[in-house]
Amino acid sequence: MKGFNGVLIEVLAPLALFYGLRAADVDQLLALLAGAAIPVVTGLRDLAAGERIGGVRWFVPGAMAVTAAGSFISGSPARCCCAAWC
Repeated sequence: MKGFNGVLIEVLAPLALFYGLRAADVDQLLALLAGAAIPVVTGLRDLAAGERIGGVRWFVPGAMAVTAAGSFISGSPARCCCAAWC
């Protein structure tokens, strides 16, 4: 059960926050950064407690950070998101 809670917090919660903010008509870049905040905060909390940080926890904010950086370079978050999956 602990593994499912980890996936829920590290993967599903950032995605839900991102899509929830987008549905509320928040800017795509701001929604990406807000979604990345959840796994970053939990990762830093675990790091401060002396626990090992798993790869999945850093993959989600890493993917969001790459997308955000690409949107700064290209000037188009939508184009960057599509390019990352093609």
